[in-house]
Amino acid sequence: MPQTAAVPGHVAVLAFPFSTHAAPLLAIIHRLATSSPNTHFSFFSTQQSNNSIFSVYNQNTNIKACDVWDGVPEGYVFSGKPQVQIELFMKSAPNSFRKAMEVAVSETGRKVSCLVSDAFFWFAGEMAEEKGVAWLPFWTAGPASLSAHVYTDLIRETFGVGGQEDELLSLIPGMSKIRTRDLPEGVLFGNLESCFSNMMHKMGRALPQAAAVFINSFEELDPSITKDLKSRFEKFLNIGPFNMISPAPACGGHIWLHNMA
Repeated sequence: MPQTAAVPGHVAVLAFPFSTHAAPLLAIIHRLATSSPNTHFSFFSTQQSNNSIFSVYNQNTNIKACDVWDGVPEGYVFSGKPQVQIELFMKSAPNSFRKAMEVAVSETGRKVSCLVSDAFFWFAGEMAEEKGVAWLPFWTAGPASLSAHVYTDLIRETFGVGGQEDELLSLIPGMSKIRTRDLPEGVLFGNLESCFSNMMHKMGRALPQAAAVFINSFEELDPSITKDLKSRFEKFLNIGPFNMISPAPACGGHIWLHNMA
């Protein structure tokens, strides 16, 4: 049988446009794009976020900034609370990302072959499943905070919501010296019904379904937590630490994602 050429990949990247989340994700995508020039990367974020971070990566012709709606209704007046902007964006995000991906597929003529996202976007797993492609979420913080969100249900069942601030988290591998009061807000304490708390809770439940979870850390930093997360995830990849503004490696940096795509 005659061999057919492999269809060039199209990686959709969903960025969280607040704080410092989008920039490190774009830095990683820049490295992958440099190492895999035949793969097209559609980077989805708000126009304001894309405008602020893309000037450094204009040399990558296979990365395209794709703007999505920020969720703010026309004429909306902000109350001054920063979380309101996040709430508006998250409410519109699933539909906004879907529409933007449809446009990117139409413009490139390439179906999405892999979906990379900020780990906050639990719904990206559902999108990837709909498309029949791998989902690879990126966690920008360390493994300990990630473990806290993965174990949120167990923590709440064990200690009760809003109580027992001085209990040690001995039930979670690698966290026996951490007290419940040191947990991220939204796990046991604070407004557990807020948009952000719900987002993190849903994320912790969804991540085990991902094809791989990758973070900017190294295994020796928290070996016990890393070992446990490796047992809970299909693949748990420590890809750092590295300088986010350093030049891309000459080769090999794209292998793990290329195999997923």
